[in-house]
Amino acid sequence: MIKSLLYILLFCSVTAVMALLGIFISSIIVEHSLYSVFGINKVEVVVYVVAVMGFIWALLLFYIFTRNGYSSFSLGTLYGRRFWLCIVLSIFIFLSLNILAFWCHHLAMPFSNEHLLKIEIYRAHPFMTLVTLLLLYTVAQLVFMGGVLRELSMSISRRWVAQLIVALLLSLLNLFEGGAGGVIIFLFAVCEGLIESWLWFATRSIWPSVIGAVFSEYMIWMFLGNIPTSMLALAAVILLPVSLYGMKMLLGRSQTIQSPVAGRHLLQS
Repeated sequence: MIKSLLYILLFCSVTAVMALLGIFISSIIVEHSLYSVFGINKVEVVVYVVAVMGFIWALLLFYIFTRNGYSSFSLGTLYGRRFWLCIVLSIFIFLSLNILAFWCHHLAMPFSNEHLLKIEIYRAHPFMTLVTLLLLYTVAQLVFMGGVLRELSMSISRRWVAQLIVALLLSLLNLFEGGAGGVIIFLFAVCEGLIESWLWFATRSIWPSVIGAVFSEYMIWMFLGNIPTSMLALAAVILLPVSLYGMKMLLGRSQTIQSPVAGRHLLQS
């Protein structure tokens, strides 16, 4: 339990320092109109600064957590054909979940100007946004699944409690959106966190969740953009349980750790 709290504190500290540094650099560039020298506008300044600071932030956390053995990039129990089947199913699961989240969000309240700006950034800088997404999700999975969840599971007798705690931690930022839309996205984010924790327990690897979540979010913003149609939402309703069942059959119950005490040695490996 103590280790999991230290992991969270370490993550928050590094994130806060890098965020403040990014804000400081952006404000200097904008205040002194330095962006005009490079022929870019204010929005692009923010995009580039976020990308650079995000890259440094990710490298720092990668180094700290892997160098000290807090987490790893291991493929776990996934090899060969089984790995690729798991990746495909995870893409279907997260894509369906994201489509439903966007659709329900639109039913509750219209998307804001920030939403339209995000679409514009994704489409203007497709490669940079993809790399940024990959770094963000990899760090989140490395810290919270490979680190925090692993430690919580060895100190909490009920595994679902550890899964719920981690899912809630990963979902908290969505509440800052405010209104009914923020609550809806938060609830879907909790569901996504629970699925990610289940996948980690079943595979001992962060990659199914990282690849599935990154691909699905990137596809949503790049190609759907505004609001999924009702027919697309209906397809997602059908695809989600089918994909979850397929994943369950693929991974099998034997791959999950039924007891944190019995699985202590496997979790530490």
